[in-house]
Amino acid sequence: MNCINAILLHSPNNSHQIDRLVITGGGDYDFYGVYQPRLPDYFPIYALNSDKLASQSKFTTLGTYQATYCSEKISHKNIIALVTQSLEPLPVSEQYTFKRRPIPEDDCMRYIQTQSTPTLEKQNDEIELKLHNKPHKAPIKLSRLLRTEVCTLRYITSLAFERKIDVDGRYACFAPSEVGGIAKVTADRPVRTQDLFLGSRLSRGKHLHNRLRALTWYQGHLHLFRWDLLKRIWCPLTNLTPEPRNGALIAEFLAQNSLNLHGYSLYVSHQPKNIKDEGNHNLESKSSKNPAEKSVIESIPILITLHEIPFTPV
Repeated sequence: MNCINAILLHSPNNSHQIDRLVITGGGDYDFYGVYQPRLPDYFPIYALNSDKLASQSKFTTLGTYQATYCSEKISHKNIIALVTQSLEPLPVSEQYTFKRRPIPEDDCMRYIQTQSTPTLEKQNDEIELKLHNKPHKAPIKLSRLLRTEVCTLRYITSLAFERKIDVDGRYACFAPSEVGGIAKVTADRPVRTQDLFLGSRLSRGKHLHNRLRALTWYQGHLHLFRWDLLKRIWCPLTNLTPEPRNGALIAEFLAQNSLNLHGYSLYVSHQPKNIKDEGNHNLESKSSKNPAEKSVIESIPILITLHEIPFTPV
């Protein structure tokens, strides 16, 4: 059975939060994509011509919801093409934040720039100056920044994701690495990464093999984290720069943890039109010569399951 997932972040009556729909795929086709939910059905169920199921997808409470689309005959790639064919990708400018109002981290950046002064040793190294075309600056310790009034962990993390600063060190897993920032922060102490999770909530693994793992919304994206027993910190298993492999890891986690969840399921007999690559930003190139990768030509049952993913406070 080939299955793909659609995960909806839904926040009714909250005009300041940007909802999103994440599509994940694994198996023979790793995939991760972020889209704008389409109202009023939220999930792309209308593509399957099912009025019955559409009536089940009206969600009225804040939460994270999952729709799983499964077929024995349609490939992972073609299920994704079918589900995403009428969706619009979420603008890149909105993908790394959940809020419509920007985070005011400018004061923190100015403070980092004033404190990150060039070291005397590097200033005197003319070769280094010529190679890098700028003086090297001494890294600032994270523990020092967090003692100030202008820099919080959230501000520092946002600056790293905006590629304004680099974060390195033993406890730097909460931020992307080597982004080419103009200053460097050394994570010299463990941090409460969970405070950066949306709502400080996560969905913990229930399976024996993933009980130290959790799914959460982090910096605008859906990520899989693991509790590091030695460092005592939540570190991401998925790449903080979203890539197709992220979708496969998330799909595997969801498959292991959805066995005991109660949801609504039904089969839809689908007679699709040709599925073309044009207009879908997340499909592979059009070089495939396999006709099955271009269109699904017969009426095929698709199993759709809907349920809420339980998120709990950390």
